[in-house]
Amino acid sequence: MERFRAARLTFFVFIVAAGQAVAGESSPGGALSGVVSGPHQTGLSGAVITIRNTGNGRVFSSISGARGLYRISGLPSGTYDLRAELDGFEPTVVSAVQLSEGESRGVDFEMPIATIREIVTVVSSAPRDSLEMAETRESSARDPGEALARTPGIAMLRKGGIANDVVLRGMQSKDLNVLVDGQRVYGACPNHMDPSAFHVDFAEVERMEVGKGPFDVKNQGSLGGVINIVTRKPAERFHAGGDISTGSYGFINPSATASYGNGRFSALAGYSYRISAPYTDGSGKRFTEYGNFRTSALDSDAFRVGTGWGKLYASPFSGQRAQLAYSRQKADHVLYPYLQMDAIYDKADRVNFGYQIEHLPGLVRTIDMQAYYSQ
Repeated sequence: MERFRAARLTFFVFIVAAGQAVAGESSPGGALSGVVSGPHQTGLSGAVITIRNTGNGRVFSSISGARGLYRISGLPSGTYDLRAELDGFEPTVVSAVQLSEGESRGVDFEMPIATIREIVTVVSSAPRDSLEMAETRESSARDPGEALARTPGIAMLRKGGIANDVVLRGMQSKDLNVLVDGQRVYGACPNHMDPSAFHVDFAEVERMEVGKGPFDVKNQGSLGGVINIVTRKPAERFHAGGDISTGSYGFINPSATASYGNGRFSALAGYSYRISAPYTDGSGKRFTEYGNFRTSALDSDAFRVGTGWGKLYASPFSGQRAQLAYSRQKADHVLYPYLQMDAIYDKADRVNFGYQIEHLPGLVRTIDMQAYYSQ
């Protein structure tokens, strides 16, 4: 019995010593952490983060928390490929992240919406519909208001051949937030003769996002909802293209865009022109014949609108981005029979400047600044 106790004590001391030796040789390892966000910089919870060591193939995973935060620790040094996945969003991949022994690095994910039109629920943001321009440029719509009216739950108020007002949940643009790349644009006329969506051209639009309801905490002050018109960004290398659309009543819309981009600098420029004769009814009578127009205006164009725009992007330092956008719209002539008044001219200027700083250490991880001006 004494021998057995001595042997058991010796074995216990050996196990403790071995455990201490292993613990003394182990390393806490490195860590990867960051934020998973959607198109509106809102944190996405429930996203599955998978990282793979490209050297030995070992895989680690985590799930983002309530504000989109995630952290994976205990990682050996090496090179890692990261992937974020969440239903309703496109999977996002960040490749070749170098991690040294004991190092902590920040890697953020910005996940685009997965489909052309889909409602998804994210934290602190209203469900949004997304209308992509690929399906709109081939339609007969003359402006964003008319295009949005083809989305369920949205109607339009037709004021003439163009400059149609958006109606969301029974509310017109004066009760909506209509944004262009997050920039607020207000109609210049007190009776909203020129709605905000009129001041952007199809050729510069990438997609239009719609949030229904008055509970958008990021863009307050709206009863019906928020519409954010997202414009195109320059692509890598040089690209140039042109487009021309025609339609009934002599409508013609030529446009051209060109862009160039590399890792540090990119630029985009474009121009579009739209012109059309007045609409006619079933009997062939023009709306100018019904709207108490002067005789000299019966053969007038319904509208003539030219729009030019440009964008500059630069990354002066690692993790920092600056962008400057300018748009000039010149409507020489627009008839508004619904309002019984017309626009001899309607000129609009939009300037939008933004600066982002990412991957900051400490509690504040990202700084996003924006300044805009419209006239």
